[in-house]
Amino acid sequence: MLRLLFLLCACGFDAQDISRQQDLSQLPDLTVQTLGIACTVGGNECALPETCFTDFAMRTFPGGFCTRPCSLSAATDTLCPPVGGACKAVQGVGLCLPACQPGVTCRLNYGCCDGTGPVSGPGFCAPVTMDFCGTP
Repeated sequence: MLRLLFLLCACGFDAQDISRQQDLSQLPDLTVQTLGIACTVGGNECALPETCFTDFAMRTFPGGFCTRPCSLSAATDTLCPPVGGACKAVQGVGLCLPACQPGVTCRLNYGCCDGTGPVSGPGFCAPVTMDFCGTP
């Protein structure tokens, strides 16, 4: 026991350090939003419960797309807004798509859409080849 005490003192151990409290208020926000980022099926790019879609209902998501199913009813869609998205119908199934605003661009091969065609915002990011983004 005496050796342990000697070792602790030799290593700079200070008993007063134990009673000090650390200021944890400056910890970074570790919340990661992955909605709409590029991904690979089977990869770990998407935060759970999102999953990587490369194809869905005969629609292609170039480079993969982190998303999750959602309720098409605006009154019950509580899944998409917290991750910065909106629930939109893709072939009749609700998927969370990231929101876009004027001056905010979507990633390569994706455009800001309103459900009928491309817009400068506000809207949601979707593949430019999808019918609700301008090209059927």
